[in-house]
Amino acid sequence: MPRCSADVSEYMKIRRYVMTLILRAGTKKTLLPSIQELANQFAVSRPTVCKAMKTLTEQGFVIGKRGLGSFTNPEKRSIVFDNSEQFRRQPIIGIVIGDGMIVHYDYYFALILSELLKAVVTLPSIIHLVPISSTEVDNICRTIENEQLDGLICHQPSQKMFQAVQQMSRKGLPVVVGEYPEDFPASVLLDYERFGYECGKELLAEGRYNIAYCLNRPPWDAPLNGLRRAFREGGRTLNENLVFKDPGTYLDDLRKLVRFGVPLDAVYCTFSDLRSIGDLLEKENPAIWKKCLLVESAFSAAPSASFRRILYDVPFEQYSTALVSCLKSLMAKKTVVPVRIPLIMRRIS
Repeated sequence: MPRCSADVSEYMKIRRYVMTLILRAGTKKTLLPSIQELANQFAVSRPTVCKAMKTLTEQGFVIGKRGLGSFTNPEKRSIVFDNSEQFRRQPIIGIVIGDGMIVHYDYYFALILSELLKAVVTLPSIIHLVPISSTEVDNICRTIENEQLDGLICHQPSQKMFQAVQQMSRKGLPVVVGEYPEDFPASVLLDYERFGYECGKELLAEGRYNIAYCLNRPPWDAPLNGLRRAFREGGRTLNENLVFKDPGTYLDDLRKLVRFGVPLDAVYCTFSDLRSIGDLLEKENPAIWKKCLLVESAFSAAPSASFRRILYDVPFEQYSTALVSCLKSLMAKKTVVPVRIPLIMRRIS
């Protein structure tokens, strides 16, 4: 079996960089950085850069001139890009989801990405899905810099990614962050806390005081503060013994409560496969659906569940549009403030 060489990934990074330079150059033949400059820029050896440039030259994207250096090939540009001047002047917008290394997109991330793509392209703009290959902040920053972006949108970044985009923002790159708990001037948040508060008021109005909550850890704990606030205002205290923290044991903990007859008026779950909650409750106590209400995400709730439910929908399109609008303002040097997008609540009896 042939071995996979690190040179392949480095070649792809250099190729992306040169292809963007071709786009930026338009109909002009532009001098590319030297072999040594590219080696320094990408933190690779000279032979790796030479191999990459040799391949790009053979493919016709680069023209080498002895004693002068390597140049972009304007004639090749029309094969790869729309050849209009208007296309060339469109900003390049990067998108990063999570840590930038996601392989398997679940329903939630896939919908976020699809709506972001639709929203960003309407600027109009050219989109780069930024290929992150490191968890080191400096390496992430280098990758983002080499993308030659005019703006960056980062949804639910990892801690290291957030540190990197903070650095890029300080360097002058317009950056918008979505769904991250720490303060960031250009940010958009789905208002789970507000939903938790509104949900808490409805539960109290129905006399539902014994609420099992899964799961008290980021990012699934976002509605919990709102739920607690609603109970405080209603003269009640949320039972913290029913607030589960461990993703590995919360189902077993919930099973024990039902099995031993602990009264439950509602189960609020933002974690994992929510369909398993209803199955678990009915298996342990077939009659529990008559008195217990489920609070769950609309896109993962089982449509045939017998429980009465409060569902929350994520307004994916509105969220993505807000991110793009915020980035557009930043790119126009306008002041921006954090934006909160309310969730959509609906009841199923």
